[in-house]
Amino acid sequence: MSNQNTFASQFHWGTTGVRRLIRSTLAQASWGLLLLLIAGTAVRADDGGGVQARIGHIEGQGIPQVQPVTPIELFPYYEFDQQLLFNDSRFVITNSGGLGGNLGFGYRFFEPETDRVYGGSLWYDIDNTRDLLFQQVGLSLETYGSDFDVRGNAYLPVGPQTHQDSLYMVPGSLAFSGQNLVYTQNRGWYAAMKGVDLEAGIPVPGSIAESIDLRVYGGGYFYHNSYHDIPGVSTRARAAVLPGLDLELQVTYDSFFETRAFAGISWTLGPLHYSKFQPGDTLGRLGEHTTRNYTVVATHQRQNELVIARNPKTNQAYRFAHVSGGSAPVANGSFESPFHDMASAQALGADVVFVHSGTVLTGSAAQLVMNPGERILGEGGGIRHWVQVPELGLMAMPTAAGAYGNWPVLQNAPGDAITLASGSEINGFQVTNAAGSGLVANGISNASVHNLAIDGAGGWGIQTLNTSGRMDFSNLSVRGAAAGGILMQGGSATTNVSGLTRISQSGGNAISLIGLDSAGQVLFDDISISERGAMGVSIANLKGSASFQGTTGINNELLTTQSAVDVRDSSGSVNFNRLIASDTRGAAGVNLQNNTGITTISTLNLTGQNNTGVRAYDAGKLRINPAGTNGVDLNRGGTISVLNGTAFDAEKTSLEVNMQSISSSGAPQGVRLVNDTGSFVVWGNGNSASGGTIANGGTGFFIDGMETVSLNSMRFDGNGTAIDSEDLTMLVLHDVQVVNSTGAGVDATNVQGLVVVNSLFQDNAGPNIRAEFNALQAYTYTFQNSYFLNKTTDSVLLTNTAGGAGSSLSLTAKNNEFNTTQAGTTGLRVAWNGSLSGTVDSNYFQGTGGGNTGFAYMNTGAASSNLALTNNDFVLMGGNGTGTYLNTTAATQVSAIGNAFDMSGSGGVGLRATAVAPSFTMTSNAVKDSTGGVTGFLFDSLTGPGTMTFNNNQMNLANSSLVDRGVVFSSINNTLQLFGNQNNVISGADTGFAFWVPQNATTGRVLVNGQYLP
Repeated sequence: MSNQNTFASQFHWGTTGVRRLIRSTLAQASWGLLLLLIAGTAVRADDGGGVQARIGHIEGQGIPQVQPVTPIELFPYYEFDQQLLFNDSRFVITNSGGLGGNLGFGYRFFEPETDRVYGGSLWYDIDNTRDLLFQQVGLSLETYGSDFDVRGNAYLPVGPQTHQDSLYMVPGSLAFSGQNLVYTQNRGWYAAMKGVDLEAGIPVPGSIAESIDLRVYGGGYFYHNSYHDIPGVSTRARAAVLPGLDLELQVTYDSFFETRAFAGISWTLGPLHYSKFQPGDTLGRLGEHTTRNYTVVATHQRQNELVIARNPKTNQAYRFAHVSGGSAPVANGSFESPFHDMASAQALGADVVFVHSGTVLTGSAAQLVMNPGERILGEGGGIRHWVQVPELGLMAMPTAAGAYGNWPVLQNAPGDAITLASGSEINGFQVTNAAGSGLVANGISNASVHNLAIDGAGGWGIQTLNTSGRMDFSNLSVRGAAAGGILMQGGSATTNVSGLTRISQSGGNAISLIGLDSAGQVLFDDISISERGAMGVSIANLKGSASFQGTTGINNELLTTQSAVDVRDSSGSVNFNRLIASDTRGAAGVNLQNNTGITTISTLNLTGQNNTGVRAYDAGKLRINPAGTNGVDLNRGGTISVLNGTAFDAEKTSLEVNMQSISSSGAPQGVRLVNDTGSFVVWGNGNSASGGTIANGGTGFFIDGMETVSLNSMRFDGNGTAIDSEDLTMLVLHDVQVVNSTGAGVDATNVQGLVVVNSLFQDNAGPNIRAEFNALQAYTYTFQNSYFLNKTTDSVLLTNTAGGAGSSLSLTAKNNEFNTTQAGTTGLRVAWNGSLSGTVDSNYFQGTGGGNTGFAYMNTGAASSNLALTNNDFVLMGGNGTGTYLNTTAATQVSAIGNAFDMSGSGGVGLRATAVAPSFTMTSNAVKDSTGGVTGFLFDSLTGPGTMTFNNNQMNLANSSLVDRGVVFSSINNTLQLFGNQNNVISGADTGFAFWVPQNATTGRVLVNGQYLP
């Protein structure tokens, strides 16, 4: 079968092109057939041109066809003087979708003297029904008459006459033999056959048979190729059961296919079908269908071949130099007589040095210096070696001993155990107790190292210096290397370390990447680092990129005080997919400093004691779980937990940090963010304290210069100050608990935006929130659905100083509870100098210490204030309390609607105000006095012009022995205009004090207790 490898080159028209041609022509034929169906059957003229169409189906497999076929045929013709020129184009599709076609040109004529039709045609056949392309030419001769028919066909294949359809290695046949690798392959192919067929037929007598033109035929055939001769016999019957509709049965027999049966049906549309003429009209058979094979006859062969494995690069047989430590000193490196040392095997110049399992080489014999392009393979459990061979591709090599044993061992090498060369490969070795490094690659390119276990090296486990090209490593294990586990220094190589890399008991850093060029790339899959003596991963002066694509696990069983990950002085990019750093101590668990590149950690899980979890100083850009196209993937998790240390410390760094949880205890600062940009977000998972706990420290979060900080589901407990923030663009606290602080809960200076939602502030010694503004800016503060309890001072205090005078404040407080217990304290106090747009809605204010104020707003500036005070409940106990206190020195617009003031101590005031140019709307408010001595609304001093509107307010005063007053205007400067046409009910007030204004100080009137006053 020497021609099998040249099948593709012998014929340049590819299978794909043939299929396209056949399918395109088939589509055209189908359209033609459809047009004929639409047009109907034409009427035959004696002379002239026309076209017939035929579609059929033949079931059966054997000599005529390889599979059941459906032919579609077009038969254009030209008839003249009882002669016919025709073209017959046939398009064939098999039941399995295989394609083929036939193209014929022929001539027929009618001989009146003999009452017979004579004809012949030449054919070209193309057959891809086996998904293998065959071609042939053919000759058909025929004669038809009323008494008998004779027809014959000849077929001659052209082009490639054999096509391979299968090739595989016989299982279990691969074996070493001498210095070669041999195997048995089984090859299968089809071979086209030349041949002839001949048949003769007669009409069946009888009226019924004549009515359907039933004819029977008998004949034989003979086909031949280099492998088979197939003689056979055939019988066939054909009838026209309806005009244009033919049925056919055929039976064949030969020694190759044996007995085969075929059944066919066809429908012909056109004027020349013999059913259109009277029985016995021989001239009417001038358009008879030419009966011949639709496909190329081919037989299938299969044979086994004993093959010596060849190297496709050289087309020469592979040579293997075998090494076995137990062999005799005199050897030739064959499988039967392996060498006992590596030097002899290398000197042989073989394609592969194959070291048998169980081989142990000691001392200088264990010192291996590889040659360029050399391939040294060690046999052992869990290792599969592969060779590339022509036609079959990759093949797994057999074992030398019939079963896998221990890996070969290189032990006690006096220097470096393995020195790589360019283009070399080493695979499957244990290296123990080398005096130098386990493996060294210096200044080389394009090498590969797989399945290497290094134990007890005096230098580095693996050391690469200034490599280039592509360096491939996989399944590495380094234990007890004195200098460190893996060192990659300098060079521009793309280094891939795949599989799981295990590094343990390293005296120095487990992995060190130093000074890689800008084109240099290092890619690791999974890494396991344990019992480290120094850093886990150390990266310095990196200009290229380092990517840790799997899970990098760094443990600290020896309690070393060096970082798990350290990246410094680098401009390149560092990427960790999943970094797990456990029980870090001393130095920061992850330390980043003096970088200008980007460090990305998709998932970070870190624990530590007495150290900082993550430290980033002037570290370029740090991204932890950065947002993707669909936002932040919260399923990635990410936690930092440090006992007696800072969880996160970043300074002069661009941040995009998204953590699920951050916890710290006993640290001066649980988290420290100084002069950073970007965002820092702790997400939690929606459960209480799932975002982490920062406890018993000096400051929980210390922020000085940052853009966005968002904390969700975190707990701050027992710190000096929970959150100390300055010069921050936005601070968001959602579902946060701030309790037991010895100072303020949140101490904010020049924080432009603060959002507090669904949070708890309780038992803090200072204000729950104290915000100071000394920079001229626009500020936005929102408090919603939160609880503020303070027992010592004002609960929430917002104050701007001289530097912040003229700033604007947008304030929203909605659905909160402000509870103060210390005498004289305020729930929400705003001392401002600048413009205000405020909404205080649906809050609950309670003061129980006496002299408490629910909400207080003071503005000493010249800018206007606009305040909506709606649907709030003020409960003041202990006497002398004030629900709302307002004191402004510029135009003030207040809408107080739907508020309830419950005064249970004497001397209290529901709403008390001093204002300039006031525009007050007081609607549907309720004041309840249960002890006496209460004033509903007290306006100490109003400077007009201004307006006051009172509608539908209700005051239920105690009518006690104390002075009970409804609405009192103590002082009005300039005229104040009053409005109100809805009744205000004020009961229990002392006479004359239901609604009291100074004389001649107002215009307009208000409806009080059914009377317009004053």
